[in-house]
Amino acid sequence: MNEWMEELEELETADEFLDYFHIPYDLARVQAVRLPLLARFRENLNQLKLEGLNQEGIFYAYKRALFEAWSHFAEPGSRPQFQLKSSCGSCNSGGCNPANSDIFNKSAC
Repeated sequence: MNEWMEELEELETADEFLDYFHIPYDLARVQAVRLPLLARFRENLNQLKLEGLNQEGIFYAYKRALFEAWSHFAEPGSRPQFQLKSSCGSCNSGGCNPANSDIFNKSAC
């Protein structure tokens, strides 16, 4: 793994990702749409075709994935259409709390 991918793994917040890739943003807007923004970024990453790209090409593919995610939510009139995904509906543990599930389909069970 190269240096930038290791650095990327350390990022946690939407504004950290935007800063890292030098994408301009309005902090108040990012805070309003941070979860859907990160979910859209993740979806965009999952759709990337990286075969044949060198590390620089992969870096710019990641940057474009984030830019496209941000572009979807950047305008104040755009409303996030987002739902937390959880496997809690099929959980039999009895201790499942959908509020503790994260946006990447990991269950709190």
